[in-house]
Amino acid sequence: MKKKLLLISLPVLLYACSDDENTDLPIHNQPTVIPDSIIIKDMTTEESSFLKSQLSTIANDTLIRLDNSNDLQKFAGYCPEYIDMDSCTYIIGNVMLPESSCFITADSLSYNDGAYSYTVHYTAPSSAQSTCSYNICKKYGKLDANSKISLNIERDNAIEIRKTSYDEAVLYPSDMLTNTLEVGQFVTVRTEEELHSVFTEAGMREYKFLQGLDLSTTSILVGRTMDSGIADVTAELVQTAAKSYLYTVNIEIGLTAELRDIIYVSITDKIPEDIEIEVKEKFVF
Repeated sequence: MKKKLLLISLPVLLYACSDDENTDLPIHNQPTVIPDSIIIKDMTTEESSFLKSQLSTIANDTLIRLDNSNDLQKFAGYCPEYIDMDSCTYIIGNVMLPESSCFITADSLSYNDGAYSYTVHYTAPSSAQSTCSYNICKKYGKLDANSKISLNIERDNAIEIRKTSYDEAVLYPSDMLTNTLEVGQFVTVRTEEELHSVFTEAGMREYKFLQGLDLSTTSILVGRTMDSGIADVTAELVQTAAKSYLYTVNIEIGLTAELRDIIYVSITDKIPEDIEIEVKEKFVF
């Protein structure tokens, strides 16, 4: 989902202070190609404190661009002498983002075809609704005063589990799996080739929910473990960083003492190649 907004016009515009104390949200900036004309500058403590004090006066999803003393005078009512309006452009603003489990993957200014674009890209669970204000407060070398700046807010839903199942021993794991998955191992399956490298033909027939999956839109998390009295297995997938998730497998231990060699399988949204999955097995009594 993508929202495109125009900034308000005080020959002004945009965002983020060099120190990131203005937000509690985790920031995971990605490498960005920045034209030679865009130079990010460090802010002094005085500059940062003054500009942050003005953020509450800015509407949500809005950027303010401050190019000169007149801009700052109109916006804040005065221009402190320590604000370098002669050689710098300041961008401040507020963006409303989901309050919990939100990870920012891009937070940057770019220039293309004679115009600037400020992008905030983030991921959040599809169920996330309550919001908080993410503050932008940055200092740049003087930007082209004749070029407009737009604000782009882009969202991707976090990867989520669609279904989890496990096998109690209708077939022995040695019959269901190729030799690629030993006890204690875990794999992420993204392609048909990977699927058939993990499961045998007998395994594919037994796990009917694996048949007909569209691996262009889904992925499969597969693990193998062994313990006594296993009664049930559930799983959770939680984003921990912009490119990382924690896959927690909850293994419920029953009353029997029978040692079981089990396979647990979760069908998820598509997992890109650059996403890392950490696995944690949690035994529940």
